[in-house]
Amino acid sequence: MPNRFQRAQHEIAYGFIAARDGEYCLICKGEGKLKKPPEVKLQIDHADDNPKNWDPGNLHLLCQKHNLEMRKLTSAEHKKLIEFYSANNVCVRELELGSLASRQVYNSQTTIVAVRK
Repeated sequence: MPNRFQRAQHEIAYGFIAARDGEYCLICKGEGKLKKPPEVKLQIDHADDNPKNWDPGNLHLLCQKHNLEMRKLTSAEHKKLIEFYSANNVCVRELELGSLASRQVYNSQTTIVAVRK
């Protein structure tokens, strides 16, 4: 089994992460420097440093600068830092978008409308 997704699978994973977390670098956002396309190219980061682990909870979007910096850390340090920024991101997204329950309803309605078109 290859350790990389094919292009279409990679795009699906990217779209899922962007919808879940927002389409910006997780660390830049946490530092108050919102960087998102087209200003910066985002890469899928594996929090556990295992490129074969495509579990959604392990995947996050980082700019190239931060993705390269993460590679300098130990796996435990990398995971701890990503967990910190992820938890912070959830709190910020909840304030921006409302509760998880209301966001889920909104996403369901949006999906239904998109299917009906």
